Amino acid sequence: MEELSFEDFPGTTLRVWLFTNVTNSKDVQAAMVEGTLEYEAAIMNAAVVPSLFAVHLAAHHALLSKQRGSLRTRSLHSELVCNLSGSKHYFKCSDTELAMSSLEDIITCQMAARDL
Repeated sequence: MEELSFEDFPGTTLRVWLFTNVTNSKDVQAAMVEGTLEYEAAIMNAAVVPSLFAVHLAAHHALLSKQRGSLRTRSLHSELVCNLSGSKHYFKCSDTELAMSSLEDIITCQMAARDL
C-alpha cells in the first residue's frame, strides 16, 4: 500500500493498493455495478495505469474539480478513474478500461478528503 498526500490539500490522503492474481474480479465488478461495495473506492485495471504518478495526478485533478464544483461524475473516486481514462467523456471509456470480469491485476484507491 502506498499513501500519497497533496500539498495543495492538507489533510487529504490517497491510499493505493495493487492486487495481483485476483480471482474474484467478476464479483468485484458486480458489486460496483450494484453499488454494494462496502467502501467507496476507485477500482481500475492495473494494465492501463502507467504509473503511481499518473494516479496521484488524476486524484489531484479530481480534488481541484470538487473544490471548484465542476465534477463530471458523482464522486471523487469515479472522477479519479475518468481522469485516468484516455477519453474526456466517461461514458466513452474503452472496453479495456471498463472490463473487469477477467482482470488478474487490480489497482484500488481510497481517498480521505477533508471538506473542500
